[in-house]
Amino acid sequence: MRIRRGGPVAAEAVALDGGRRTGQRIGALLVEHAVKLARDAGVRLLRVDCWAGAPRLVEFYEAQGFVRDGTFDVGGWTGQVFSMRLGHQPGTLAR
Repeated sequence: MRIRRGGPVAAEAVALDGGRRTGQRIGALLVEHAVKLARDAGVRLLRVDCWAGAPRLVEFYEAQGFVRDGTFDVGGWTGQVFSMRLGHQPGTLAR
């Protein structure tokens, strides 16, 4: 994934088969990588969304440091929006 400084970034969809890879931290590693790329590019706000009716998925994003930031509806499908602020981190140079 390449992030252009100052431009919007979107990953259309990421899906993992949790039953086959449980415990390998694949999802967490993908989020960590996305956060690093975003920080390195000077992005200050990262957003993700998922199906609001999946409690384990909602809990996963919260465990990664995202906070609930609203919901949306598309044809009866309710989505949960999350955000993570990526401002200055202790031990790094301020941007």
